[in-house]
Amino acid sequence: MKLSSELENFLKKYNIKDYSLLKYEQSRYVILNNKDNYYYKLSGMAGDVAESDLHYFLNNAHFPNHLVSSIIDTELNLRIIKSSPAPGRLVQDILYGGSHENKLDKNFIIKMMEWFKWQHTESRRLFPKITDKYFICLGTIDEKYPKDIYSLVGPGIDLNAYNVIYDEETHRYTPIDFEIAGWVAEDEYSRRNWVAEDEYSRRIFNTIKHVMTKIFNPNLNNSNGWLSIRQYPKVLDYCIEYMYKEIL
Repeated sequence: MKLSSELENFLKKYNIKDYSLLKYEQSRYVILNNKDNYYYKLSGMAGDVAESDLHYFLNNAHFPNHLVSSIIDTELNLRIIKSSPAPGRLVQDILYGGSHENKLDKNFIIKMMEWFKWQHTESRRLFPKITDKYFICLGTIDEKYPKDIYSLVGPGIDLNAYNVIYDEETHRYTPIDFEIAGWVAEDEYSRRNWVAEDEYSRRIFNTIKHVMTKIFNPNLNNSNGWLSIRQYPKVLDYCIEYMYKEIL
């Protein structure tokens, strides 16, 4: 594969020679530096290469399961997000890998809600003057975003199966794809990481519904530990109560 000039310049400047290119699309790259075992997500899209609340959050938040930092490289015109490996497996591999037993159960939803609480608590700690809005450090998805078989969200927060690592033994839940919220949307209004309470609760609720629906798939050969449809109302009630009690 012929390297683009922006990726080639990055590799040269940061002296990365032994690497694996994991993803490339629209001036966005994800590579694994095999020497230091860190992931590097590069973005040269307009709006990404600038100081922002997301940049500040990534550099100062106390992430529970892995290390994360953000670099704005104005010389290369790149935003670089560096992160250490998180414990567990990609949800995509858990659901569709086929070689291991799927041990997903209700703890997956519980830990997802606890992660939302962690995000909220950290945002209030880092931005104490902002009290009337809610922070999202992940991308958001609108109704126009195409949905494929791996997608775990519709209109909501971008927690698809490629973007979450989960440890089935310890139940550690780790989103790994940090974005300017709403980067997939067409209008600039949705390019923001702070949203009002109604918008925030709507996106979380939509995400919960889609996650629960997508994981329960009768075509998967090992989803027997997942919640039955009869349990869904109780779990949704738990999530709503948790959201209003612990987050909003």
